[in-house]
Amino acid sequence: MKDWTLKIFDDVLDDDDRIFLLDSFADDGTIGDVPFASHGLSIYWFANETNHPCKYLIDLLVSIATDYFDFSDYVGYEAWTHMNTRPGQNIDGYLSGGEVDSDSNMNKQGGQSSSHDGWHYDKDELYFNRTGDMKFPICSLVYYPLVAKDLKGGRLVFEDHKIIPKENRLVMFSPGEIHTVDGFKGKRCSLIINPWNTSHIPDTSRY
Repeated sequence: MKDWTLKIFDDVLDDDDRIFLLDSFADDGTIGDVPFASHGLSIYWFANETNHPCKYLIDLLVSIATDYFDFSDYVGYEAWTHMNTRPGQNIDGYLSGGEVDSDSNMNKQGGQSSSHDGWHYDKDELYFNRTGDMKFPICSLVYYPLVAKDLKGGRLVFEDHKIIPKENRLVMFSPGEIHTVDGFKGKRCSLIINPWNTSHIPDTSRY
């Protein structure tokens, strides 16, 4: 088994902060009233100095990762949400049936992706589309502001581990780890954060 970092933290935010964060997320993936940039992805780029409605709370989540990964040249982060969706499916699929189709090949931008059933690397997506090369963030963070008690499925799956989603749980893991999310039925909302440093600033920062 290869050496990599996987950390899980429960009850990371006060309940009022968790609810504020959840209420800031819209079904279309937007955070507060901040529009998406023109690059065509449902992904935000926030430089360190950028203010937005959830800055304090996302900065708090990111600060937990600084004990486990090198943030010495940290410049900002990408962030996006899955509101009852998973990689490999968009919101329309959820609204049409209430259950993620394990055979779906719709990506989070609502377009067609390869038929990998959601298996993917967290990477600079625009750079990959432009060059075919993968550039990875400092680490990846997944925070669950809402997980229904009757949720069926929806585990965060790695090659050697499966993580059960839990409300107010934060999961962080090393860069370059392929992963997916099991199909699920029920409400499951997640915030994904990819911090970046000066060795590679993602192409989303150009917009």
